[in-house]
Amino acid sequence: MFFFLNDGINFNKSGIEHAQVKRLRLFKHHEVPARIVTRQFALNLHEITRDAVIDDDDFVNLFDFFQGTMTYEARNFTIEDLQLPDGYEYEPEGVEKLHVKEKGKQIMIIAKRGADDERLNWVQYFGSNGRLVRMVWYDTRGFAALEQFFSFGTKLVSEQILAPSGMAVYQRYRMTSPQGEEETTLQRLLNYHGHDYEFADFEALTSFFLDQINLSTHTANTIIVDRTFELAYAVQSMDTAIYKVMHLHNNHLNDDDDILTSDLNFNYQYMIGNRKRWNGIIALTPWQRDEFVARYGATDPTVYEIPGAVTDQKILEKPHVPWQDRKKNSVIMVARLAPEKQQDVLIRAWQQVQKAFPDATLNFWGYSNGDTGQQLKELVKDLRTCLVSFKNYLQEGQYNHLKTAVKGTFTVFPKSPTFV
Repeated sequence: MFFFLNDGINFNKSGIEHAQVKRLRLFKHHEVPARIVTRQFALNLHEITRDAVIDDDDFVNLFDFFQGTMTYEARNFTIEDLQLPDGYEYEPEGVEKLHVKEKGKQIMIIAKRGADDERLNWVQYFGSNGRLVRMVWYDTRGFAALEQFFSFGTKLVSEQILAPSGMAVYQRYRMTSPQGEEETTLQRLLNYHGHDYEFADFEALTSFFLDQINLSTHTANTIIVDRTFELAYAVQSMDTAIYKVMHLHNNHLNDDDDILTSDLNFNYQYMIGNRKRWNGIIALTPWQRDEFVARYGATDPTVYEIPGAVTDQKILEKPHVPWQDRKKNSVIMVARLAPEKQQDVLIRAWQQVQKAFPDATLNFWGYSNGDTGQQLKELVKDLRTCLVSFKNYLQEGQYNHLKTAVKGTFTVFPKSPTFV
């Protein structure tokens, strides 16, 4: 079995996630067993994988694994399914929230997923003094998946992940350090094969999870780590034997003109510094492999050259548009709008292009990381660079709010829980 390891997956996918999905399809086409593996918690995880056309059998998530919900059959769970007692008072807030009171005192706030989505999103529970004490979040497949507990001032003190039965499978506790910083003090995995386990941090839990899926196949496995900055340490700390391969998804050097002594891309510093603890390294191009081998050697670990792009055969077989029918002097860049993609450099250079080709057009296709997209649009305006456009322009968090990926371990309400 091949495992393609990532931190998480969202509706807005970067090139790494696209590469993983296409690699999975390639392996399936050749009947080679493979699965995409992630570790971040997400209430809408299986909506994301369904959108990416990833079958449940081809995907493993850490929390999904311990919840026993990898192939859970979805159902609609609505306010009516809470079966609230008679005699409560109900006051709507807009079209998505409902305040529940008993004898004039608020005891609950219930929220559905959207104006046109009746599925339950979360429920807040209030104590006799009117303060928030507990909050329950619902998986989009129709079960309570996350329970959070609060002290005075809505301060999050503990939380637990739930199986569909309502039993807790994972707990973590939080406290404030003497320096005033919030810290996770303990993480516990409950009743896993009849035993409870405690972990010092999420990395240790990740290593344990990877060991469990490695053992579950009863075969020799290979793990390809596609996000090494986040996951290299956890993979190196596994107790079970597995063939470990790190993937260079972009340039590992900060200076291409100095391949022997240049400092490294920060995403790969730790990984390359510990390269002898790995079995293989994947470079995307022959040039990258040559640069890596020139500096570190071709073995210990073995360096492979494997292109990252995979194009479906059905796309390759489509008839090509004749050159005479194509739009002249048109350039398209497909990438996230992000500083490391250097779209600002291309916009500045486009001024020179338009001096020679006044009708030349530049189109950016990709969603925006943070406010990078807005900054690029302002740069176009400031430079008065015409014939530059942005397609599929989306600010981070402005995707369809029903498709907002909820990642990982959790933050305080009213935001959806997210990992940091």
